[in-house]
This record gives sequence, C-alpha cells and structure tokens, in this order.
Amino acid sequence: MMRSPLQFARRPLLFSTFVTLVFIVSLVALAIVQKTAAQPVLQEAVGAAGRAVVGLGALILLAGLGLRRWLAGAGSGTSWLLIVLPLTYVLLVYPLLFTGTYRLSAQDNALVAMVAANGFMAGVMEELVFRGLVLGTLL
Repeated sequence: MMRSPLQFARRPLLFSTFVTLVFIVSLVALAIVQKTAAQPVLQEAVGAAGRAVVGLGALILLAGLGLRRWLAGAGSGTSWLLIVLPLTYVLLVYPLLFTGTYRLSAQDNALVAMVAANGFMAGVMEELVFRGLVLGTLL
C-alpha cells in the first residue's frame, strides 16, 4: 500500500529525505528535458517553467500539510532579509555562470531574460522546497 506524503510528514526525517529525493529526481528529469530543446533560449525557458512547476507543487504540498502559517505570515524584516539576500545572490551569479559575463548581450536579449528568469525561479523553488517543506516539517 502506497503512503501519501501527508502520512510521511508525521515522521519528519523520513519526509525530509523523501522530499529531497523527489527534488533531486525532478531536477535530473528537468535537465534531460532541457537538453532536448534545440536553442539556448528554449532551454532556459523550459528550465524556468519546470522550476515554476516544482515550486507550485511545493506550495500545494505546504498548504496540504497545514503549513499555511508559513505562507500567510507577513514575516519580520529579518525573515524577509533571509529570503531576499539568497535570491539576489542567485540573480547576480547565475548569468555569470551560464553566459560567462555580466555584460548584457544586445544581440540576444531573450536569452539574457530567460537566464535571469531561470535563475530567479531556481532560487524561489529551492526556498519553497527546503525552507518551506523540509525545514517547516522538521520544526
């Protein structure tokens, strides 16, 4: 008999391991799908969309687990700083890692926009999965 993720949440370590494994498998599957796209712009767009889907799944699971207080609370200035700083870092570093420069390419604005969107969605997805699901369950 298959157990639902909600039943696993009663065992925080098991649930956290399960979420982490599903996260890794989804990223590997997303990378495989991304490589099938012929153009770099499409690869980045597929990556951003896939990360948005994983993030949405994490939001739905958070709501299903009753962790809505994490979603609904306005949070303190410190809690927002803990989220904004990593997202800003990702937005600054991601384009350099994947394009090799900070200089915006006048020739391919769509690629630059998709790299930025993909980097932003990576940060949002990771925060929702690990800070939301894993840490929320462990607390």
